[in-house]
Amino acid sequence: RAADARGRHADACRLYALSGDDARVLEVLVDRLAAVAGATPDDARDFWLRTAEDFADRRLGPGSKALQSLRADDGEALGSAFECLLNVSAFFDAARAGDAPAALRS
Repeated sequence: RAADARGRHADACRLYALSGDDARVLEVLVDRLAAVAGATPDDARDFWLRTAEDFADRRLGPGSKALQSLRADDGEALGSAFECLLNVSAFFDAARAGDAPAALRS
């Protein structure tokens, strides 16, 4: 929590992940994705999108422990916000690339 409070979000994310606190990881990722989803692509945006996609691939698959924990703790809104922000990011990426059909599918 101290790393997150100091603005060291990547460190906080790693520490929460190491301790198995997937809900806290999602909180940090949602916060960071909200900050960068519509931003012009840069290193920070790319980092947080890659980190979020990696977390989703590794920890949020069907029947995963993380999803079960979110459901048990009424954290489904957090999961929905995470998914929505990833979709919004994909929309902006496709729109910037001039790919309207892909933007509309995201």
